[in-house]
Amino acid sequence: MMLALCLMFITNGCSKDQPENHLIDVSFNISSSLSSQSGLKWASNSSSTFPDQKADYVMMMINEREYIINVSYIGEMPYTTTIKLPAGTYTLSEVLVYSDNHNSNSADDIVLAATPHAGSALAKYVDHPLQYDFTVSGSGKLGLPLEVLGYVPKKYKQFGFTYF
Repeated sequence: MMLALCLMFITNGCSKDQPENHLIDVSFNISSSLSSQSGLKWASNSSSTFPDQKADYVMMMINEREYIINVSYIGEMPYTTTIKLPAGTYTLSEVLVYSDNHNSNSADDIVLAATPHAGSALAKYVDHPLQYDFTVSGSGKLGLPLEVLGYVPKKYKQFGFTYF
């Protein structure tokens, strides 16, 4: 009898009383609507600012957590690979698009593009300058637009960056 009560207690303790935290597949569509090359958006028409590399990964800050997300291409359009997030509202505060410079040495990776911060000189070239909120809900896969401008290292302050 005691053994039966113990087994019943153990099996009842293993049942899920709380709903499972459902994760949603989220990817970002790296958009271009100004003059573009390699699917990236540019604030300048000067061909000297166009890199010859394609994007390999994106570094994002979402809710103060850093994500390094690989980039893949459908035709010439870049998309991030999928990350899994629970339903909720998130704040995107940093976006940098990188080339791995055709090798595995991360010390020489090149910033190709970035999303400017609100109030910066380049913010007028995107519909959603940083920082902005987005909502993850529903089920299945969610594709969110991600606007970036071609990055020129000498002009990092025009993006609103203070740390380059």
